[in-house]
Amino acid sequence: DNIREKNDNFSIPSVIPNPLTNSATIEFKLDKPGMVKLTVVNSNGIEVAELEDTYLEAGPHSRVFGAEAMPSGVYYYKLQVDDQVNCGKMIVIK
Repeated sequence: DNIREKNDNFSIPSVIPNPLTNSATIEFKLDKPGMVKLTVVNSNGIEVAELEDTYLEAGPHSRVFGAEAMPSGVYYYKLQVDDQVNCGKMIVIK
């Protein structure tokens, strides 16, 4: 369900666990430093969480998506590094 396997700026994020009940960790690795924005949207395309919006150095990074208050359903993360974007699916089960 990921849009891209690999690009010039970062490796595809992984979501652990997926499906999730209360929270998940989104892990990604930057090959070079850059402006990073990581958001989560619901199946209607409405943003439900902004997990990162800043400049990050190269290397591994992780952010926690807290889904305790989220209803069951499909959610999508969007990781944008500079001008490149990767999206993937997460499933919340209550």
